Amino acid sequence: MNLPTVSVIVVNLNGRAFLGECFDSISAQTYPKDRIQALLVDNGSTDDSLSFVREAFPWVQIVEAGCNVGFAAGSNIGATAATGEFLALLNNDARADPEWLHAMVKAAESEPDI
Repeated sequence: MNLPTVSVIVVNLNGRAFLGECFDSISAQTYPKDRIQALLVDNGSTDDSLSFVREAFPWVQIVEAGCNVGFAAGSNIGATAATGEFLALLNNDARADPEWLHAMVKAAESEPDI
């Protein structure tokens, strides 16, 4: 079965302390890796968030907002850069269960109105 692509958008502002566990949890998804696009929308962080993600998670696409536009606008920026058939928003301090994307896609595909 050919599963849809999912763009996972993580909005960040000086969240370096959280990003490792967040992106580790995305990497640990049971959903096929080639069907996941991970995006970090950075709201002008002044910590080492960007250098950390570039080094530790080179598969994450970074979109720099340039300043703190907030979570909603940052999510919209991420949605504009996303290429997935589905969008998933994940807070930078969250850790996703390994089955998270499978469950989300299953629920979304179960009802045509979703």
